[in-house]
Amino acid sequence: MRHSGAQRILETLCAKGYMRQMARRSGYMLTSKIMGLSAGYHSSPMTVETLRHHADELTREYLWPFSVAALDRDAMVVRYSSIPLSPLAHKSTTLHRRLYLFSRAHGIARSAASVSAPVSRRTIQRRGSSAMRAAGTARSLKRAAAAMPSGRSK
Repeated sequence: MRHSGAQRILETLCAKGYMRQMARRSGYMLTSKIMGLSAGYHSSPMTVETLRHHADELTREYLWPFSVAALDRDAMVVRYSSIPLSPLAHKSTTLHRRLYLFSRAHGIARSAASVSAPVSRRTIQRRGSSAMRAAGTARSLKRAAAAMPSGRSK
């Protein structure tokens, strides 16, 4: 990077209040406003970092988009999605979308895998037809994925 480009970046950061020039030739220092950039930011959970590679591999193999979601109180929140890799995706993104526990495949899978699975299944059954439709859709997708060829042609 040229000196003039770095100088313009520093001047812009000073104008926005993120840096302050100490003296004409002494240099620059960060202001407290810079700390606000990281306020509220927390890195992805380790499970998401671990599973993102598997979601990408599944998408490459089956072409369908896969996502990784984490439980957040009463819903599953999508933390990673392989939608950009999928030619079959019908949405541009689902990142940070809250998926209800009893009407979406992520929530149903979470409930089925929980320690109190029998209680969760009874709760799902009481929730009505939307949960059953979602479970049926998940089973249909599983059957469709099983019927697809094991790899796509290159």
